Amino acid sequence: MGCALSSPVELVRVQRHGSAGFRCAVAEMQGWRIGHEDAHAVHCDASAAACFVFDGHGGDGAALYCAPALLEEIRKADFAPLPPDERLEQAFTSVDEKLLGFFQENPEKARAKRAGFRGVVGALCAKNADSSYTAAWTAWMAWAGWDKAFEGGTGAHGE
Repeated sequence: MGCALSSPVELVRVQRHGSAGFRCAVAEMQGWRIGHEDAHAVHCDASAAACFVFDGHGGDGAALYCAPALLEEIRKADFAPLPPDERLEQAFTSVDEKLLGFFQENPEKARAKRAGFRGVVGALCAKNADSSYTAAWTAWMAWAGWDKAFEGGTGAHGE
């Protein structure tokens, strides 16, 4: 979690996203932490929506890098129907490998941000041709960013 403040920062930042087919909002609060360590990515269009939240770990570097990168990887897949689990795992692994390479090439950025994250939760939703919806939730516990790049972790992924 990083260092703690003597009192929480209770300001809540709300972002709203939407399209003809989907609406969502993200609310974030710093709380007791010195800085906000988490990141999110949201995409809504007429036929699909995706939202991912990355739990930062002692810094926001890896979470900020991975949130838009994972969303971009997922958007490469066809949302309707939802991508298979294998495609989601492939997207996560691809982003994780890019992050590791980035931090190995730019160690000062990883150290300066104490960059890492431990978990990702996300939701994918697709509007079907018959106007029904298909939704999937996914959660990964991950070992990514600073810890893996500089402590030699294996990068094992799980559900």
